[in-house]
Amino acid sequence: MWTGEGETSSGSHTLAWDGTTTDGTTTVVGVVTGIDSSSGDTVLQIGDAEIEVDNILSIQP
Repeated sequence: MWTGEGETSSGSHTLAWDGTTTDGTTTVVGVVTGIDSSSGDTVLQIGDAEIEVDNILSIQP
């Protein structure tokens, strides 16, 4: 869970979030869009996020 301040007026708004929760852990939910191991470390790509395989706790269908 993350809490913070943001725009609350009516209408459309954009919020950029890096996936870090209030307690400092990182959570990313999304569709895997690629896998890259060109740097020597394997990472899953989820949109613009890259997550090292060693840091993945679970993958759900």
